[in-house]
Amino acid sequence: MTAGIARAQAAWLRLRPNTRGAIWLFLCGALFACADGLAKLFTRQGFDVFEIAFVRYLLGLVFVVPVVAAAGWPSLATRRPALHATRATMVAISQVLAYYALAHMYVADVTAINFVRPLFIALLAVVFLGERVDARRWIATAIGFGGVVVMARPGGGIGSAALAAVASTALLGAAMVSVARYADTETPLRFVFYYHAGGALVFLAPVYFVWRAPSAAQWALFLALALFSVLAQTCAVRAYAVGEASVVGPVDYLRLIFAALIGYALFGEVPGAATWIGAAIIVTSALYVARRGRFGARKVRQPG
Repeated sequence: MTAGIARAQAAWLRLRPNTRGAIWLFLCGALFACADGLAKLFTRQGFDVFEIAFVRYLLGLVFVVPVVAAAGWPSLATRRPALHATRATMVAISQVLAYYALAHMYVADVTAINFVRPLFIALLAVVFLGERVDARRWIATAIGFGGVVVMARPGGGIGSAALAAVASTALLGAAMVSVARYADTETPLRFVFYYHAGGALVFLAPVYFVWRAPSAAQWALFLALALFSVLAQTCAVRAYAVGEASVVGPVDYLRLIFAALIGYALFGEVPGAATWIGAAIIVTSALYVARRGRFGARKVRQPG
């Protein structure tokens, strides 16, 4: 058996780095779609979004702490506690907003809106990283946000759920920019640990007022939600560690297909034409901005 594992590992390493990166990101998309599907399922079962987020972060620590213990607790020492606290708070709020959006929108719709993240990153990089944006990238960014409008308001005004999804994406983009700014001094393990520990602390107070004891089966599903989330983040980190962002990045858009399949399988959701048209506009704009921008060339660690 050991020989078989060694042969499989050798075959894996013979693949081109960008091929391995694409496979990792493919798995990341599938895992994130499964996690979103479970989160929506919990909202359908009457769980509050604060409880879903709290349990997800708390159980995530179950998988992260052994890795930290193996690396040694001193590896968590940081000179930037304010950075980690701010980032953890931003991502935690982003998570709650995403769960709220999932409770009221199709899984595919929320996923598609999440794809405007590169557009927010491009805007935030101007402010916090001093990057320059040419006129064509500004136009592409505006068109991308127009895709959100097309998708979110086929029959009227943009609802609170769509606004929550956009706000969630903006906060996540801000968290990614903060990682890029301090990636030279902070390790991925610190970001991952403080992300989970900070998220659990953020929701400790509000969850007291909304707590509902899960059944044994629901605890198992919560554990699956946390596992899917941690594995997805791990796959994302590996993808961008071995592959070029401009090459493997577009694979992330396959997540929309996974989201549509999960939404249909679990909830009978069938996205309409507005979803696909809006998503196409968003993805095209995001790809253009990412390929023309210097930010895409940075070695950016994914949040969490």
